[in-house]
Amino acid sequence: MKKLYVIENEKIQRDTLLQILNQDEILSEMPIEVDQDIATPDALLEDIRRNKGSHIYFLDIDLEARLDGVQLAIKVREIDPKGIIIFLTAIKTRLFETVNLVIEPLAYLVKTNFTLATLQLKIAEITALIRRRYDKTEFLIVEVEGVVHKIGYEHIYFIETLPRTRKTRFHLENEVLSVSIPINELKGKLMFTEFLLDLQSYIINPAKIQNLNLGKRTIVFKNSETVFAGKRTVARVRQSLLATH
Repeated sequence: MKKLYVIENEKIQRDTLLQILNQDEILSEMPIEVDQDIATPDALLEDIRRNKGSHIYFLDIDLEARLDGVQLAIKVREIDPKGIIIFLTAIKTRLFETVNLVIEPLAYLVKTNFTLATLQLKIAEITALIRRRYDKTEFLIVEVEGVVHKIGYEHIYFIETLPRTRKTRFHLENEVLSVSIPINELKGKLMFTEFLLDLQSYIINPAKIQNLNLGKRTIVFKNSETVFAGKRTVARVRQSLLATH
């Protein structure tokens, strides 16, 4: 189950947020557990390393801790690239233009002297965004010989670059498509997804891997396709799989 964490160093503010989130009608209809106990950066990072998945994070920017909210968000992104981050902050400045590019938060909750009713409305707006994000179908749109294909992430097994060209080849369950899009451009479109993007010539969906053999340097997928890759590529895939299990 997805978890929702609130990391806020002011206890009264944290308790108020938790109370509102626990009573929110939208969240109550979703398979999301509001975590009551984890309140520090270190405890959060330890928990999400154990509980792999895509979670929701309300992070105070001005944490009086070893990590501030931005530093914590960067570490969260390394573990949970698809997680939803909402920043809590006293004031939103131009600094956040850079934060937006690096972290891609879903929203900001600017802390002012809200009445409880106003804060409830603000939280309701954010939880509505969360629901839309989770309801959103994830797909790539590509054009092949004048035909537009809308490809859901779950249908992509792996993508490989074609040597000496700027083209790539999509390997789906029962179909292969050659696309005139460079692999680095596709990696940009797939940022903050669960695809393995740190490979030179491939983009791999780890959920579609059947088995991996480091000695034979092979990656076998659930549609029975096999990739014969270099030792470095296979080692990186193995490392990524171990890190997510």
